[in-house]
Amino acid sequence: MSYIKIGEHGFKFNDLAIRKFSEIILQDMALGLTEDEIKASSVYAMLWGGLHGNAYVKREPMTMTFEQVCDLAESMSKEDLESISAVFTETQSYKDLLKDLNPPKEVVKKKTQRQKQK
Repeated sequence: MSYIKIGEHGFKFNDLAIRKFSEIILQDMALGLTEDEIKASSVYAMLWGGLHGNAYVKREPMTMTFEQVCDLAESMSKEDLESISAVFTETQSYKDLLKDLNPPKEVVKKKTQRQKQK
């Protein structure tokens, strides 16, 4: 399942949600945030992506600003955020993103060997 509704907000974790999540993370990296800061703030990117994904499939406009999404995250309970995160991390799109970020060890090993040969 890639959808969860918390209160009045629906979160759909499809390919668009992953793209929006990734955009925020890349922006944070460009701003110079540390890895720990990015991990701590990734919940905002997750909610941003899920709300975009939901608006898209419902063919509705995205009505919240990023600042409003951050405020929403701050107002949610730990349990609600954990529930959303569980849905997000179980999607195939998220798993594919992790594969792209963490290639199998044999791929890394082959790349390293090729670089040494040059």
